[in-house]
Amino acid sequence: KWYWKMIAETIHGKGLGQLIRPEQALESQDAMRRNAITHFVNAVRFGVLAGATAEMLLVPTQCFWNAATNFMGTPAKRKVILEPLKLLMQTCLKVKHPGVDPALRGNLYAVLLETLGDEQRWEEGMATVDVAFRNLPHKEHRKLWGMKVLFLCNSTNLHGNASIMERMSAVGDYDPVTQAQVWSILAQQHPRRYERFQAYSNAIDALSSMPWLQVDYLVDYAEWLYRIGEPVEDVEDMLLVAADSILSIEEPGEEEEGQRDPDGRSQTGSQRSGTSRL
Repeated sequence: KWYWKMIAETIHGKGLGQLIRPEQALESQDAMRRNAITHFVNAVRFGVLAGATAEMLLVPTQCFWNAATNFMGTPAKRKVILEPLKLLMQTCLKVKHPGVDPALRGNLYAVLLETLGDEQRWEEGMATVDVAFRNLPHKEHRKLWGMKVLFLCNSTNLHGNASIMERMSAVGDYDPVTQAQVWSILAQQHPRRYERFQAYSNAIDALSSMPWLQVDYLVDYAEWLYRIGEPVEDVEDMLLVAADSILSIEEPGEEEEGQRDPDGRSQTGSQRSGTSRL
């Protein structure tokens, strides 16, 4: 009977969505979407009780996502879907591996964590981050690292700075751009000045092989140094490094344009016979 209840709840939710018309009052549209969301969560719950496969549960889960997107734009709207979203993710954990589409679950976790952050529910958010990282494939962790850093910096259950920095050690498994982004978030969120220095430095160092990408982080670092009253000379040094990084970037073809044939003619110029450059 659970299987048919899953089907019925999914159809009920879809039917509510199809009743929505642009000319209806926004309050009425949102009310029907909230009702539909409830039915999609019930569909997943009944599907788990029926032993449905991940592929079967993907339909109501995707329907939930589609209905919930209208509530993801602002903290006030996200709060509306917080409880049903929590219930959905808790239910998805009961599905045997590989589970419901990992990319979709990763997106749902991202919204859930953002909403918990809106509400400053730091301990619950930290616990949810840990669950998400344990149950999602490694490649889906990247989209959650920003929120993980936020909860790391605000959770009172972590015992001192060592816990934060130890957890950050896993960032080294990701590409340099992701490492820089995560360290930059920590630099903006960490309550201690020394660790913020360290995080800014790590963000910049992560991009040592790509100096053109360091520019924004160097400028952010310089602005922060200025705000906290560090010597102006230190601020200028960071900005000069950023300027040097910009100046070191060669325009495409710049090196070739400087090469000449043995007879003294520009190689690139000889290749452009019959053309003009505006």
